[in-house]
Amino acid sequence: MKRYYLSEGFSTDFSKTEQAKEQINKYVDEKTKGKITQLVENVDTQNSNVSHQLHILQR
Repeated sequence: MKRYYLSEGFSTDFSKTEQAKEQINKYVDEKTKGKITQLVENVDTQNSNVSHQLHILQR
């Protein structure tokens, strides 16, 4: 992932929706240096878009 997207990946358990949401948002907050603090609001409806959204952030 780092080779193609210039970013490291991480795994998360999407069955634990609140924990997954917090983990993703924390990652995005750190990588954007606070410019984006909440990318994901609801993991149940957005989890298929997460990797695509993170890819866009790396550009």
